[in-house]
Amino acid sequence: MNQNLDIFLQILAQGVENKASDLHIKEGAGVSLRIAGSLVPVDFVPSHEFMEDILNAMMTPEQKKTYAETGDADLSYAPENIGRFRVNIHKQRALHAMTMRHVKSKIMSLDELSLPPVLKNIAEAKRGIIIICGTTGSGKSTTLAAMLQHVNQKFPMHVITIEDPIEYEFKDEMCMFEQREVGLDTSSFQSALTHALRQDPDIIMVGKCATEKVLNPHCRPPTPVTWLSLHSTPQTHPRQLTVFLTFIRRSNRIPSVKRWQSTSVPPSHNASFPKHLAAALSRQMKL
Repeated sequence: MNQNLDIFLQILAQGVENKASDLHIKEGAGVSLRIAGSLVPVDFVPSHEFMEDILNAMMTPEQKKTYAETGDADLSYAPENIGRFRVNIHKQRALHAMTMRHVKSKIMSLDELSLPPVLKNIAEAKRGIIIICGTTGSGKSTTLAAMLQHVNQKFPMHVITIEDPIEYEFKDEMCMFEQREVGLDTSSFQSALTHALRQDPDIIMVGKCATEKVLNPHCRPPTPVTWLSLHSTPQTHPRQLTVFLTFIRRSNRIPSVKRWQSTSVPPSHNASFPKHLAAALSRQMKL
């Protein structure tokens, strides 16, 4: 094994052993583990050769091309006997850097996460759009995985996930899972959603869809139930509201929006909500 890769795997194993949630590596500047919310330095400074070796080991040719062109690449990495990681590779000051988040292999149940029982009812919905929003680190992926695992244990369904990258790996129990990673299994979120029409899904889960192109009204998911994971800021921007509404059927707009407001809009935002909603609906009625 390449010596640099061997050192890298030892650092990953050390992080997992110490229950680090994240690992930060910066060329020429050191390595840090985030343990219990604080950054803990590791006594190792990665050289340019070290970074080149581990990036070559982790990335596919397509990911290398994306990284060279944009300075960023998202991927998953799962070294044997260590664990699975969600990885962002990026440039800073023309040098390599990366952040790796440890994704625990065990999918915790809704009960183990102490989440509201109503999420079980939502997960069992026969049709509709389930949107899970939150800021970075708020638990969107963990919640989504727990809800899908609940379905997996109770219903015989065909579930297609579209992710960038794949985080939690599901094992078929009652459900049959197909997990598609953008860049590896499909060219884009939009392409995967379009072709899902011919794949007979019961549920489509779209992970971390941040672009309006994915939520375009001309690319509506062709399945009774669609699950979306969206990044949000503490205050939802009116433009985000428009994106959400592109999925609501015209005949069901008013009851759908009322239900969404009652469950998703904080009381402190209710005063400004109607104004933003009216503007968004006027744009949507033209579609």
